Amino acid sequence: MSFSLSDASPILKEVYLPPVREVLNNATPLLKYIEKEIQEIPGGSDFIIPLHTGRNDAAGDGRGENETLAVAGKQSFARTNTAPKYLYSRLRVSGPVIAATKNNKGAFLKALESEMKYLMQDTKRAFNRQLHSDGTDPIGFYVSGVGTTTVVVDDGLGNRFDHFNKTTLVDLIDATDDGVEQAALTATRGSLVSTGREITVSASLDADAAEGDFFVKSGTFGKQMQGIAGIVSDADPNSTLYPNGLQGLSVADEPDWAAQVVYADGGTSEATSAGSRVDISFEVLQDLLTAISVNSDYDESDVNLFLMSPGMKNQYVRLARNERVFFNNMKLDGGFSAVSYNGKPMVWDPQAKRNRIYALVTETLMLARLADLDWMDKDGSVFYRISGGDVDAYGATLFVYQELAAKVRNANGVILNLNE
Repeated sequence: MSFSLSDASPILKEVYLPPVREVLNNATPLLKYIEKEIQEIPGGSDFIIPLHTGRNDAAGDGRGENETLAVAGKQSFARTNTAPKYLYSRLRVSGPVIAATKNNKGAFLKALESEMKYLMQDTKRAFNRQLHSDGTDPIGFYVSGVGTTTVVVDDGLGNRFDHFNKTTLVDLIDATDDGVEQAALTATRGSLVSTGREITVSASLDADAAEGDFFVKSGTFGKQMQGIAGIVSDADPNSTLYPNGLQGLSVADEPDWAAQVVYADGGTSEATSAGSRVDISFEVLQDLLTAISVNSDYDESDVNLFLMSPGMKNQYVRLARNERVFFNNMKLDGGFSAVSYNGKPMVWDPQAKRNRIYALVTETLMLARLADLDWMDKDGSVFYRISGGDVDAYGATLFVYQELAAKVRNANGVILNLNE
């Protein structure tokens, strides 16, 4: 008798779900740290974080004899509101694959294991990418190619970096109004060129495309998780997606809500080319830690993670060696490596945004989670028939409902405009 999908369903979660969580915890540094802080959201509700935003102004005021005392003051409070994002991963197993392995339980499970293993890796990378983003989750920024099907993209900062897969279904988003300029384009990843990476799209790019416009995975704009690029900032994130500011609280209403931003070049905006960037220095690293200590209720001893791209790590190592400053090579939980600054790990992540270094108090960040990572099996089976049986294939869907949220935004900081 063959070993069928029905036979496999009772053991699929037992066999495969624990490795899902292990991969997500261990394979990516940023996700590893943030998943230490998971807060379950009560069913059917958003997650509310109360904030203490102001002190009693009538405190310690001197007066002379018989003078009128100060008007009584009060504490000030605000709150932020976080709603979960609904994230899904899907796989599909064809009838012929099932038939090819029907007489051998081990072969059948190996075929499923292969599909599930790589789905987990892709899910991990997708979550990690979003956690580095600003809620818009761009996978590449337009550089050139109007009127053609050969388009050059970069990371929005002039670097040859993107998140395209071999083939990706994408939408082109207008950076001026966040509208969809072109939808459902099939993009094929090409070679690196001097200005970025070439991609080939399935239809010629409209003449309206302009520098700064960006590609997202088709249908996902506004539905992806917020990331540290949006949280560790002194400005509100994308106003279309977050009209009232991050978690419903704007920097204009609560200036102390802003994170700490240090421009290494002494400027006031992020550079999109190498001209305004400068080399890393120990002074600018200390400036960021000082800003956190001065402008938040945390100090540099609370910072437990510096996060950067691999190229930025190389620049720090060169600085330390040139200045003859000793640093440790650290092996952290999860198996990834780090160097150190003042005893704190400086971790590099291949999906991190370039030309910057984050200083994070990771306990002030959390994943607000409504539903844990799981397989859709409410009908009693992990697998379902594609198109109700009209197609000779079965599918499975992995889901999680969660969002990255800041509990104390201003405890975190970033250095911008650094050379790599």
